[in-house]
Amino acid sequence: MTAAEQKIFTANAVVNGILNLKLQKMEMAQIEYEFDIHIPEQLKIQGTDLGVLLGNLLDNAIEACQEFQGEKKIRLLMEYQNSGVVIHCENPCNEDTETLQTKKKDKINHGFGMGSIAQIVKKYDGFWEYQMKSGLFKVTVNLWEREMI
Repeated sequence: MTAAEQKIFTANAVVNGILNLKLQKMEMAQIEYEFDIHIPEQLKIQGTDLGVLLGNLLDNAIEACQEFQGEKKIRLLMEYQNSGVVIHCENPCNEDTETLQTKKKDKINHGFGMGSIAQIVKKYDGFWEYQMKSGLFKVTVNLWEREMI
């Protein structure tokens, strides 16, 4: 997408940039989306952390949708509440499982996304949970703002 074609989902430049980047992939894969973003322009969460977190969540959702045979739609909600950010993402998936293992052949160089998410959640004294049931994967992440060092 050129700068003129980029969509504005939020005033937060990092989040807006990641959403536009992933939107290109979703459009190419014919995946519908619903983004509901309500966060301030500035957060006390490092942009790199927010980018890695959001990028991994959306990459995983896109990959699951590409393998799914039914309606392909990713729903993403981001809200700022009580000095923290809540991120909820859901997408269709093919199977119900409690383990999140990469399906890529090169398991040495892939499959670190959920570990990266866990590290970022810990850094911001947050929590996260996921559920894969009845063909739908849902993940919720809560991060608390920190004073930037």
